[in-house]
Amino acid sequence: MAGVVSAFVRLSGCELRCRWCDTAYAQEGSQGREMSVAEVVAEVKALGCSHAVVTGGEPLLAREISGLLEGLGREK
Repeated sequence: MAGVVSAFVRLSGCELRCRWCDTAYAQEGSQGREMSVAEVVAEVKALGCSHAVVTGGEPLLAREISGLLEGLGREK
């Protein structure tokens, strides 16, 4: 959403290897740090943003994606 201060949550790990991927460095899942859903939600909340963008990685590989989205939605 243009013009809205947003927190970006970038997932890692993807088996698809799309040519247009803008985060090839995160395909292996070794970049960044592993965090629980509660930790991610707390960090986004601490930033004071009312909007979060979840991007990167392959969402179907993220076992807790639904819990993450629900947790971020509750923090509005």
